[in-house]
Amino acid sequence: MGIYMFSKLDKLPAYSERKAIVLAGNVLVVPLDGSHWVNMKIIVEELHSRGHSVSVVRTSDSWYIKENSPFYTAITLDMESGFGEEFITAFIDKLLEIQRNGSSWAHFQLQMEINSILHKKGATLIEHIFDNKHLMESLRDAKYDMVLTDPVTLLGVMIARHFDLPLVFNG
Repeated sequence: MGIYMFSKLDKLPAYSERKAIVLAGNVLVVPLDGSHWVNMKIIVEELHSRGHSVSVVRTSDSWYIKENSPFYTAITLDMESGFGEEFITAFIDKLLEIQRNGSSWAHFQLQMEINSILHKKGATLIEHIFDNKHLMESLRDAKYDMVLTDPVTLLGVMIARHFDLPLVFNG
């Protein structure tokens, strides 16, 4: 089984014709670290077991996405995500306090604050990658067949768009 990419669904060849088209693909994975990675990792391992070449983008301080894996090649960015232990601990403490003693409005405000922080940190990550000419050349030269990403992060969408690659969301 391979990765099949067609621009129009009405032109899909018969299954017997399709399996000869692509035996394995070159997949770029742009995940979100943390619990989102747990599900994505299962997909990455399955892709690897079917012969696909998988590369995974990760930040240098990734908690869950390991730099060394038998299932993928890590592309480690020379920057931190900004979501270190201190940030997460402070957020969880604040969330628990609001859930115990806060109002719905306080909970909503915290969600808006977190969304704003996620947006800013995501934008910084996108700028960092797109400003790194060596990294962008390396991604282009790898000739990926598709991008698998988490819908929470825009980085995968931006990379797929930039290189005109098919995009698959895992959410």
